[in-house]
Amino acid sequence: MIIGVDARPLRLPRTGIGVSLYESLRELVTMDDSLRFVLYAHEPIEAPAHERIETRVARIRIPGSIWFRYFLGFSARRDKLDVFWAACQMMPKFLPRKVRTLITLYDLVFVKFPETMATRNRIITQTWVPKSLRAADLVATISDNTRFEAVESFGLDPAKLRTVHLAVHERFFVSRSDARASEVRSRCKLPERYVLFVGTLEPRKNLSTLLRAFTEIVSPKLPDVRLVLVGGKGWKDSALSKELAQLESGGRLILPGYVKDEDLPYLYASAEVFAFPSVYEGFGLPVLEAMAAGTPVVCSTSSSIPEVAGDAAIFHEPMDWETLGKHLLGVLEDRNKRESLSVKGLSRAREFTWTRTASQLNAAFKLLSTERAV
Repeated sequence: MIIGVDARPLRLPRTGIGVSLYESLRELVTMDDSLRFVLYAHEPIEAPAHERIETRVARIRIPGSIWFRYFLGFSARRDKLDVFWAACQMMPKFLPRKVRTLITLYDLVFVKFPETMATRNRIITQTWVPKSLRAADLVATISDNTRFEAVESFGLDPAKLRTVHLAVHERFFVSRSDARASEVRSRCKLPERYVLFVGTLEPRKNLSTLLRAFTEIVSPKLPDVRLVLVGGKGWKDSALSKELAQLESGGRLILPGYVKDEDLPYLYASAEVFAFPSVYEGFGLPVLEAMAAGTPVVCSTSSSIPEVAGDAAIFHEPMDWETLGKHLLGVLEDRNKRESLSVKGLSRAREFTWTRTASQLNAAFKLLSTERAV
């Protein structure tokens, strides 16, 4: 079976979508010898190295979204695809009619919180994603919450939707006592005690709530604890940037920016608690990554986050900075609570594997291939 893939998320540095696609491909080619993948992109990408994974990089000087929407379909015609996997929420035009289609839907930010999006991205998403969802033969959502929202928002037939949860890689199952953790912490100039957040610094992540919880509740009681925000700058962040600059200048905040993939597990493992106050997530992969590293998690009750965290985290309402601060302080001051959450988190993280994710995707490809044959 020949499967074409929108491989744009595989450019570096990879976001959560890029990590999901990379890990899924890596598992798929090892579990089923009948699968061959052709990856399409308009700029260099990093894909899993395998003889049944080919890349088609079109170096064309137009916006990637335009190339994908209007040019990729023509490029894909010569590859005689059985299935096209729209791994980034949108379907290209001009695919051959006989090609069956699977689209992965990550979230409905463009419906639920459009004001948190960059303007250009919001317009493109609101214009193309609904049309793509209705045109696709199957839709894979990364959480039950996203699946329910898709049916509710677009009137999609529930029969053509499948939940395919994301997962956490084995490399995140590391320990704070590992010598590498100490080395990474030293190289990144991180303190002995810190609260960690991982994600793009953009409005939907609700960092203003975390900053207030930390500065007004945690920091006065525990002045030796620092707040570490790992991730690149996002959009609509002018107000947030001022808050961050003030805290950073006072020595209470550390902003490492992007960190190497191989270092990230040890930053999780070295943190005393992981905070994730996001107002909306399609899944919430950092929650699982922190749990895999044995780090206690305090997170919001919004969208899919409780679905992912299960009973292994402490929750707060997204905008309730006081409760968030009290939870963080409670974990920081209670070793027994940290150990209990760590044990629960490790068990929860073990439930989400990329092998399971790939198996569910493979089942979707087989179903589409069977329907095509009929």
